Amino acid sequence: MRNCDVLGIELPPIPRTKDYKQYLMYYWDICQVWNEFQKENNLTNAELCACIYDFAPMLVQPSTPAELPNPTNVWLVGAAQGDFKFLDTLGAEIGENPEQIWQCNEKTKRGDLIVIYCRSPRSYIHSVWKANTDGIFNPFDYYQCRTTVCDGVLVPKITIKELREDTYLSQIPIVRKNLQGVNGVELSPKDYSEIIRYVKERGDNVNMFPKLFETDAMDFGEIKIEKDVEEKILIPILYRLGYSDSDYTRQLSQKAGRGLKAIPDFVFLPHGEKHFASAPLVIEAKLDMSPMAERINAFSQCLSYARILRSKLMAICDKERLVVFAVDSNGSADRNNPIFEEHWANIYSDSLIGAKLNQLIGKKVVENLH
Repeated sequence: MRNCDVLGIELPPIPRTKDYKQYLMYYWDICQVWNEFQKENNLTNAELCACIYDFAPMLVQPSTPAELPNPTNVWLVGAAQGDFKFLDTLGAEIGENPEQIWQCNEKTKRGDLIVIYCRSPRSYIHSVWKANTDGIFNPFDYYQCRTTVCDGVLVPKITIKELREDTYLSQIPIVRKNLQGVNGVELSPKDYSEIIRYVKERGDNVNMFPKLFETDAMDFGEIKIEKDVEEKILIPILYRLGYSDSDYTRQLSQKAGRGLKAIPDFVFLPHGEKHFASAPLVIEAKLDMSPMAERINAFSQCLSYARILRSKLMAICDKERLVVFAVDSNGSADRNNPIFEEHWANIYSDSLIGAKLNQLIGKKVVENLH
């Protein structure tokens, strides 16, 4: 996806289905898109592969991975015998910080906590890690959702027997199921705190457990449709960033090819001809981007608008969070390394986070990007 982004190849949306035939057809659609790009640029088969796999990575500007955001969710995942060798390297050498691709829930966000439970014959909670990527949905993988775990810490073992015997922990639904189907099960903040409570009562040190950052409760009213996200969450923060209603245009229609139109949700400080404008910032709002496929589609849609409008910044948002990306001179944005990503509750309640956002997309900043 990154290589296609930098080449301006728009991939088809990932289908949401359990039908393998649909994924086969999705593969066919990808091949068709690549074939059209091949014909447009008069490339041989070998040249097409060289372009996508060798040339495109050279165009991607290297970026320093952003600091991991505060965790807001906890996920319980399983480890089979084939994983034990990797897990046992944790803490084996001072300074060693292994990373590993792991199955996850597709709603996993970068920075979330990943609690790893070793299945039989070990049958105990082994360690707590952090997700270094969002949950990545891969329609061509048997285990369709993956993340990369990092910054793992060993925690005192908690056996399945102990989980069953504790008054609170025994009532967690996945424990009642004997940890069957453990991969990608969400634990509530209360569940996580109770695990730490149990370890502390047992007399073990709990300082190694990563802290879960809980967002402040914010009442934005009833959020049922995309328009609610725009009017009850996004627009009020735009006022705080110095914008007035006249500084942005909603649903700005732009020419996007013969007979085609692009209609981005929010276009900031546009200038130029009506249907051929340029703008330094564009924002696309969705109701819910928690499924990774929805976030991928929102990113691709917004990036296509940013290219048409020659924008230097783009952002996508939903009822939970705002994500901002820098767009380079080639019309490319690094989908895995946004320059800003926060929950709305944090943006509204934390003055430092609000100030950071203002430094990135505040009106005075964006005005200077023309």
